[in-house]
Amino acid sequence: MSLALFVAVEATRPDPLIPLALFKMANLRIGNLVMAILGVTMTAALYFVALYLEQLLGESALVAGLSLLPMTVVLVAAGLASKKLIVTFGPRQLLVTGALVAAGGLAWLSRLSLHPAYIAHVLAPTLVTAAGLGLMLLPVTVAGVSGVVTEDAGAASGLLNAARQVGGALGLAVLFTIAQSVERGSTLSTRTAATVHGYDLAILVNSGVLLVAAMLALLLHDPERYTPAGESPSA
Repeated sequence: MSLALFVAVEATRPDPLIPLALFKMANLRIGNLVMAILGVTMTAALYFVALYLEQLLGESALVAGLSLLPMTVVLVAAGLASKKLIVTFGPRQLLVTGALVAAGGLAWLSRLSLHPAYIAHVLAPTLVTAAGLGLMLLPVTVAGVSGVVTEDAGAASGLLNAARQVGGALGLAVLFTIAQSVERGSTLSTRTAATVHGYDLAILVNSGVLLVAAMLALLLHDPERYTPAGESPSA
């Protein structure tokens, strides 16, 4: 309702905050959808794993944070690597690859256990997920704003940022509802086992959503040439 009202008001303004012509650009529309899915995953993955470590395994907030630190490091490293890879492979191919890698990581993560081995059940799958997500962040922005005129670039970039935040909030709400519904309907012997089962299914659903992102990315049109800031086109 709020979004519809926003569009209706903007359509009547001579100087709209978001030029409605932007929504006619296929890359920007698809880019916003993919960015929203990225927001879901970046929010939900950390949320469920943190809950799992703290509330179910009894780890302190400090230990849980340290357990997830490698995920953050790999996310940043993959993002930096994407600056070079995007020149060779283009945004679309990098997005598809990143989404598939992250989906695989989440599918692996969805096998959380009441008696986990940290490396096999938490560390390794979160690192795979982070690598995939890191490869996606730059390409989705590049593809989303490609073709946007300079004076509208800020608005287009703002739309992408908003899509990530809204996707994270709405996606987490949906996934948490799924997890709670599974927990309530579970016939497992203990509530803790039912809770873990709910988390597993929610994470698996998130993995499926990333497969949708991969399919959406195939519809993107690569810009003719992308050169990272500070580098010459001939580099």
